[in-house]
Amino acid sequence: MESPNATIRNESQGKKMPDMDHEISSSIFYWHSFLLFCGRILHSVLNFYNQLFDLGQKDRAKIYSNISRHYSNKGLHDKALDYLKKWTRVDPSNVEAHYRLAIALAASGNKKSALRVFSRVLTIDPEHMGALHRKSSILLRIKDYQSASEDLEKALEIKKENPDLFYLYSIALEGLGQTEKAIENMEKAIALDPDEIKYHQRLGFLNVSRDDHQTAARSFTRVMELERELDEDEDMYAAY
Repeated sequence: MESPNATIRNESQGKKMPDMDHEISSSIFYWHSFLLFCGRILHSVLNFYNQLFDLGQKDRAKIYSNISRHYSNKGLHDKALDYLKKWTRVDPSNVEAHYRLAIALAASGNKKSALRVFSRVLTIDPEHMGALHRKSSILLRIKDYQSASEDLEKALEIKKENPDLFYLYSIALEGLGQTEKAIENMEKAIALDPDEIKYHQRLGFLNVSRDDHQTAARSFTRVMELERELDEDEDMYAAY
């Protein structure tokens, strides 16, 4: 026969057991609720992260443009080239991207690649004056006078008041052996910009090549006059 104390203990234990089960169940419920909440937070963070770096074409093009300019300004042209190439790949119809890539390639000494990219610029925009000018300058340096003259003719059809185009065209014509026509175009350059020393100097050499030394002497005299004026201007500014 159980003692009264034992009966009381059993009754007490019987009363406590349901409370303990309830506490355990509540703890499990809150733990899984916490896990679910954490999972939702993690999912939201991952979505935000993915959206943050899921950049569109325009965004990536802008980033590549900015990075390439950053490296160019620091003189790190190889790194700039890498990002310019990425820019042209992500935005292949962007004239500015190809134009800047061509300039960078020319600056790095890769003339053949620069010519190809300048041609691509002109395919997109046949009247791009910068590309026409720079491409023809490279062609003159590699002595491809025929191609240079063709490009410069196109450029002069678009912009007839540019003295430097006439100057370059004159050089191309001289390379093709067309001395008289070269002189004619150099004179057009001088008419548009009479104070440019290199125009008078080049005209002088052209006249020497056809044995017109008297006319050449006038050109060289003008060169000396312009150089003297330039020296006087520099002395005047140095005095201040």
